[in-house]
Amino acid sequence: MDKHLALLFRGAITTQAEFVSKAAYCNAFQPPLDSHIPPVLDHDKDKVYPPYDPTDVFECKYELDSLASFLKLSWLYYDRMDDVSFVTSTWLKAISLVMKVIEQQMEPSFDPTTGEAKYARYTFQRLTTLGSETLPLGIFAICD
Repeated sequence: MDKHLALLFRGAITTQAEFVSKAAYCNAFQPPLDSHIPPVLDHDKDKVYPPYDPTDVFECKYELDSLASFLKLSWLYYDRMDDVSFVTSTWLKAISLVMKVIEQQMEPSFDPTTGEAKYARYTFQRLTTLGSETLPLGIFAICD
């Protein structure tokens, strides 16, 4: 692989690791500070838990495929280049958070002993009138 292309891929992996480390449940992030592109802050009415910093995060809808794409890009780069230089403390933190999120999302919704609803590790709520949104036609779920 061309050394410039390899550098581009390492940069993408590094950027993804930084984003995952900031907010592992979120799927869309603001431009990196060094891009000098101003953030877009238009999801301020979303109710999300755990909370996130809107200067880092554009939208926080949990999607397993967002985490999987970080893992896949890391693996493909390593597999093709036999290079682990992207493995940094930030990358290791991101991997740890990916595993934590996956483990949390594998937990049952109800306590197996009592049958009571368990506290959700992640919640998302958005009021919308768009049928293509996560919660269509103005109906929104209670996510306390």
